[in-house]
Formats: sequence, structure tokens, C-alpha cells
Amino acid sequence: MNTKLKVLMLAGILTTASSSFAGSNYLDNAGSVQADNDQVQNSIGIGYSYSQDIYEGIDNKTQPFPLLNLTYADFFIKGFTAGYYAYKDDSFSFALVAKPMFGGYDADDSDALKGMDDTSYLINTGVQAQYRLMPFVFTVSGLHDVSGHTGGNTASAKFAAMIPLDDERFALIPSISATWVSSDITQYYYGVSSSEATASRPKYDASSAINYGYGLTMKYQIAEHWGATLGYVLTQYADDISDSPIVDRKYASSVLAGVSYLF
Repeated sequence: MNTKLKVLMLAGILTTASSSFAGSNYLDNAGSVQADNDQVQNSIGIGYSYSQDIYEGIDNKTQPFPLLNLTYADFFIKGFTAGYYAYKDDSFSFALVAKPMFGGYDADDSDALKGMDDTSYLINTGVQAQYRLMPFVFTVSGLHDVSGHTGGNTASAKFAAMIPLDDERFALIPSISATWVSSDITQYYYGVSSSEATASRPKYDASSAINYGYGLTMKYQIAEHWGATLGYVLTQYADDISDSPIVDRKYASSVLAGVSYLF
């Protein structure tokens, strides 16, 4: 999980700042806040992130990206996740989803990566389920890479709580997550093959790994059709990732700020 992947995590957690905090609320499958009523509010916005990169010699990055929260019937786009609700009621939802994993690097990104094969993003498809017992939300997912790069799998579990404040126009959303990544994916992103090994970069076979994420999102409804979001995520990488000779840190932080428009 590098900078681009952490940005994807943030986009999921901070998809919008747009939904009203009035009444009973819940976190949807993308982590944004929706009013618990029959009308689901759509929103579009822009976010800007600052993220630490864990690869050796690669500088931290700042980059913009869209914040999307769009629903039509049972179809939705939330962050970078597109999906279809196969089932949904007041407390439980089950969806078929597809989303990219923005990992990877170019060998020219760093002197420490020269001679490595370039890696790219993955396209993951699978299922996602969510149970809501306000103010708590529990989300699990299982995904499979169909891009042809790895054929690997990921599974994740996330626990979050929404704490409304200031007449429910302001909310704090702490969260904790665990993501299991199969060895096919960790080897693709963090392994070093025999042909890539050098005197300073030994061969390395990466195993399956579990990474942990600790997040805090702050949302504020500025006006009837405008909302702002600020979020922070600390990612703790498994030893099988941080021990790679092309990785230089075990912990990395990401910060995102964004504004969205409701309609």
C-alpha cells in the first residue's frame, strides 16, 4: 500500500462532506454520511491530499482527486467504488462492487527502484456488506484482482462511529480497519525477483500481509448545499511489507481536505 493506495482509502472514508447531519444518520458503504430517510442526497466535490510514500527514495506527494457520492436506484458511485446494492434495508446492505487499487511505481521514480519492473494499478471486483447500529457501523469486503497483473485477493473489515456535534452540523468519525492482502499482491508491489536483485537490493519474497488503518474524519455542513471534510489516516504496514528492501517505513500518514456540493 503506497501513496496512491492511501489516497484511495481516504477517498473512501472522505467521499463527501455533503450529507445533512439532521435526524438519524448512518455511514454508507463509502464512509460518507447519509440522512436516515427515503431521500439519498447526491454530491460531487474536489479533495486534495498529502501522503507519505513508503517506497525507498520516493518523496511525499500532494494531489487532487474528485469526491463522488452518486446513487441512482440500486446503483452507486462512492469515491472510486462503483457498485450495485443486491440488498439494502435500514440496518444492513450487501453490494456487488468494483474499484481500482492505485498502487505501484515506475522504476524511474527513485534511484533505489532502478532496475525494477514497473508496477501498475489493479482492478478489484467483489462484494461488500455493511451493518449499522447507530452510532456504530461495521463494514466488510472481499475483492479479487481482475486486471491480469496479480490475480490476488484482498479482504477488509472496518469499524467506525459517527459522533454528531454542534446541532448535528458537525460530526467526528473515528475508524479502525484491518486489510488482508494475498501474497500475489504483496509480491507484485513489494517483492524483489532474482532478475531485479542487486548487491544493495537482495531478492525478497513477500508473503500475505495484514495492514491496519487508524482514521479520524471531521465533517461540517457549511450551508444547505455545501459541506467540508478534513481527514487523517495512519497506516501501519505488516512486517512482510516494511521488511522489503524497496520499502523504508512501517508507518505512513495521509491527510485530506475537501469541499462538496449537494444536489
